[in-house]
Amino acid sequence: LMGFVSLTDAVGGVDVCLNNAVDEPMSGAKFPAGEQTLSGQNALSFVRQRHDLPRGDLDRITRQQVYMASLANKVLSTSTLTNPSALSKLRKAIEDSVVLD
Repeated sequence: LMGFVSLTDAVGGVDVCLNNAVDEPMSGAKFPAGEQTLSGQNALSFVRQRHDLPRGDLDRITRQQVYMASLANKVLSTSTLTNPSALSKLRKAIEDSVVLD
């Protein structure tokens, strides 16, 4: 799960938009409604939340999909792909988070 944190921080955060404010202590998710950029630890709380969601785990899956789409957009953006420092941070985060066998 630390991959969520390191990958998110490597790209400078991921953008999400919440229809409603969230304050759910079990996952640590505490966000206002509306558009926002989540840092690594907040992104982890965002994808882990399952309580206090109308559809429970189905909404959790939707949140994880939203996170992954936002992360992919950030990775493929020119601000990441044309920035050697950002690419280096991303490479390091992937190296630390992904295991291939």
